Amino acid sequence: MKNTFNNWAGPIRALIPAFLLLASLNGYSQEPLAVTKITGGITFDGSSDEEAWNRSAPFKMTMQQPVFGNEPTETSVIRMVYDNDYFYLSAVFNYSDITQLRAISKKRDKD
Repeated sequence: MKNTFNNWAGPIRALIPAFLLLASLNGYSQEPLAVTKITGGITFDGSSDEEAWNRSAPFKMTMQQPVFGNEPTETSVIRMVYDNDYFYLSAVFNYSDITQLRAISKKRDKD
């Protein structure tokens, strides 16, 4: 008796990577970020108190560690605006107990 599974093994093996690729594209997609266009420049003085920052909505933050996808336990406000020449980024990171901040590695791009 001839094994009919061997006739289908080649096409099935070809479809598995295609299916995994399509599934991963949907799983990691996200909504586009809305960035506000401004008409005046930004003063680089370490303070994000210009009106341009107030017109820009802060980005939604999600936790990476220790539990991926949870709401952050600390408040961080990250905003981006642009004009005809540049993109500007503002970030305010708050931490309730700075004695708990630790670097886990000095290697570049370490997880």
